[in-house]
Amino acid sequence: MKLCELINNLNVKKILNPEDLEIKSLSCNSKEINNSGLFFCFRGIKTDGHLYYKEAISNGAVAFITEREIDTICPQIIIDDARLAMGIVASNFYHNPISKMKLIGITGTNGKTTTTYLLREIFMEAGLKVGLIGTSAIYIDTKKLPTNMTTPDPIELHKIFNEMYESGVNVVVMEITAHALDLNKMAGVKCDIAVLTNITQDHLDYFKTIEHYTDTKAKLFSSKMCHLALINADDENGRLIAHNTDVMCASYGITEPSNVFAIDINMSVSGTTFFINLFDELAEIKTNLIGQFNVYNTLCACAVARLYGIPVNVIIEGVASLTSVEGRFNQIVTKFGYTVIIDYAHTPDGLEKVMDTARQICKGKLITVFGCGGDRDRTKRPIMGRLATLKSDIIILTSDNPRSENPDEIIAEIKTGILNTENVVSIENRKKAIEYALKIANTNDIVLLCGKGAENYQEMKGTKYPFKDEDEVLKALKNLEEIRRN
Repeated sequence: MKLCELINNLNVKKILNPEDLEIKSLSCNSKEINNSGLFFCFRGIKTDGHLYYKEAISNGAVAFITEREIDTICPQIIIDDARLAMGIVASNFYHNPISKMKLIGITGTNGKTTTTYLLREIFMEAGLKVGLIGTSAIYIDTKKLPTNMTTPDPIELHKIFNEMYESGVNVVVMEITAHALDLNKMAGVKCDIAVLTNITQDHLDYFKTIEHYTDTKAKLFSSKMCHLALINADDENGRLIAHNTDVMCASYGITEPSNVFAIDINMSVSGTTFFINLFDELAEIKTNLIGQFNVYNTLCACAVARLYGIPVNVIIEGVASLTSVEGRFNQIVTKFGYTVIIDYAHTPDGLEKVMDTARQICKGKLITVFGCGGDRDRTKRPIMGRLATLKSDIIILTSDNPRSENPDEIIAEIKTGILNTENVVSIENRKKAIEYALKIANTNDIVLLCGKGAENYQEMKGTKYPFKDEDEVLKALKNLEEIRRN
């Protein structure tokens, strides 16, 4: 595509060395730029892209979008925000594929992944081809691709949109993080329906205050970024966003007045049933998912699907067809009479909700195993320690992803919030912590293993080592069987 076409809709300050070149690739990584490439220079979180323009030229860059002048004879398009421009240019490069499909964008602290999977099942039940972009995977219809971030960077995002469009996808459901909104990853994209699941404490290492975090998520709920909004009415910040949005807004909830709500909620170890009022249409919902937090996720998915125009009977079948979401309250029933539950919960609110749900179905002791991620919000560590004290019978503190931090120091910070250390054990090595929890568990107990969910690595000192909670549980259980057999 010609350079002049790519920069259409940009607020350009100055063009140096103008030449309408044919651009064949886009990149903001000087090592990954290809021949006839357009390179984006902007100050990143860790480095300044302007410093790498020479390497970009040596690898094939022929033009630049920059925020200040660089010393090259190549064409330079100088603008105020090259990161913002990247999304718009990427959309132009792929001929704006997302405008040819329907887009459901879901943001919130918790519940995004499960809600996208529920919607995928409902839309597939309706006979649609579905694209999914999220924390655990990318789906292009039935094709599953790995992902290394919840919301891909703009160039990759629009490339994925293009692959989805070429594969005949009708509707895309995607998780949109606060980081993505703050870094303008969604530039050039407008959601048909934007969804807020909830807002609770998370990522304050980056956003510093809950107000900034909330304001950033609120950006999605404007006429610039969506046509229609759906808000969790039981969330205080959600109600505030709904009050201030300039687009039509629908709501769902359990306790507050809502367009979509649940009554007569009944939960067991095998699933949850409730009656839904879906924009004044009544139906019984049966889901394999457990917990009140999953009632919210299900209400949300049902509301989106109905707003999209999916019939209620199809919605009911779609919800029922989802057996589980990997890393989200996954149960392993053991031969020893106790159950292991693996969950991604890594925030105070998430941890509290899964402990509450586990407690409801637990007939013995609740043994909670968790840690906190390194290089992330430190203020939540004592909060999570205190909550675990209140909700669990036994707490085993361990490592999550310590990253560059000392894992023992992270555990020590969690301990500052623990009210009673009598039933608290610290085992930094996560593998050994899992083995210990399974060894001490008895009939009817629940071992709740939180923080990593479906992650298949543990990050320490800049390296990601293979590690998956489920695999470690199954290996530990096998070893226990052999020990008890002998």
